[in-house]
Amino acid sequence: MGPDKFATSQKDCIDRWLDSAVVQYGNAEPRTGLECRILANLEKAQCEKISTPWWRAFSISVPAACVVLSIWLGMYRPHQKSPPVPNPHVLGAVNAAFPQNQASSPGHRRPLARRATRHAPPRQHELAVEPRLAQFPSPQPLTEQEQLLERYVRNFPEEARIVAREQTEAEAGKRLEELAMEKSLGVNSD
Repeated sequence: MGPDKFATSQKDCIDRWLDSAVVQYGNAEPRTGLECRILANLEKAQCEKISTPWWRAFSISVPAACVVLSIWLGMYRPHQKSPPVPNPHVLGAVNAAFPQNQASSPGHRRPLARRATRHAPPRQHELAVEPRLAQFPSPQPLTEQEQLLERYVRNFPEEARIVAREQTEAEAGKRLEELAMEKSLGVNSD
């Protein structure tokens, strides 16, 4: 047997093996029970489509219609607002500065002009009735602890200065320790 005959017989053997593998692969059967599972899923999906309750659609559409209706009515209904309460001091100053605005007789009233608009009337700014303080926030009386501290600083100014300096240095030291700790944790986590 020469080298050519051995190569052809080996080639024929490989071809037959590949042909049988392809035939075997094409004849593969589905797993047992696959058809039953597919049919059961199709039947379940069909039953769910049929048994969708009518109230589900109703429960979604009614609130949506209410929202749309309230928005629509709110856009076209003018907002009723009580008239602003004028500050008597400001009103008196305006009347004193512009006497022609006052009516000539007490019984005389000007007719009110009516506007025919679809939109809400422009909002008027209300005048502040309560008095304004000169300083904000308003000063409050000292608490008992603050009074004790004030008395201590007044009676012992040098000791108070030393205590304040030591407290400031202690707080600065704590802050430096915290920063060093954060930095070391940041270096370790990288």
